Amino acid sequence: MKLKFRLGVLAGLLLGSNVAMADGKIYLSASGGTFDHDKTNVILSSRSGTPPVTTTTWLTSDGDETDLVAVAAGVADVSARFLIEYYHQTGDLVGIGADYTKQSLYYSGYWTPNLYVPKLHGILGAGIGGSQITLESDNDAIGDEFEDRELQYKFTVGIEYRLLDQLTIFGTYEKHYSNNFTHSFSRTDTSTNPSTVTQWQIDVQDSDQSVIQIGLATRF
Repeated sequence: MKLKFRLGVLAGLLLGSNVAMADGKIYLSASGGTFDHDKTNVILSSRSGTPPVTTTTWLTSDGDETDLVAVAAGVADVSARFLIEYYHQTGDLVGIGADYTKQSLYYSGYWTPNLYVPKLHGILGAGIGGSQITLESDNDAIGDEFEDRELQYKFTVGIEYRLLDQLTIFGTYEKHYSNNFTHSFSRTDTSTNPSTVTQWQIDVQDSDQSVIQIGLATRF
């Protein structure tokens, strides 16, 4: 039920904002912030030998943070906008011992009603797109081979103050959701005779993230 509700709100905000853009202006923004991650699990599964034996190891990291830099471009009118947004996250998964990079690209729609104070507007929006995660680790089982892309969507609330017709400052809170990320590969152990091929699968459970960001925008 929660998933259906989220997807319904997502569709309404995206489609509703798009209809409102007939008389819109070009909109550009840049922002930064810090993501808070829920518990992140990395599950390492290896399969090798005759008969094959599967070994599974769980690595867990709590309370990680990653830094965000985001840019956006699109069309906006007084009370709505739709954008193409690029997010770049970097940080460390401390408990796992891995460098984390996520790149995301969204199509997003926003409703920005006036809050009965001159130049002050609310922000309510949603976006859908795709994300790519890469991990680099000193842990030989992870190494620098992990990379995967998955569908992702987000919801946004916030406020903005339109300092001038061409300049806006804004702050938002966002919640991001995605599928688990998975990467599979093979390695040959040349130290044994005969050599042994090990099948590896790495799963990253990192679906719920939240971010507070502050940015500047212009429209013309």
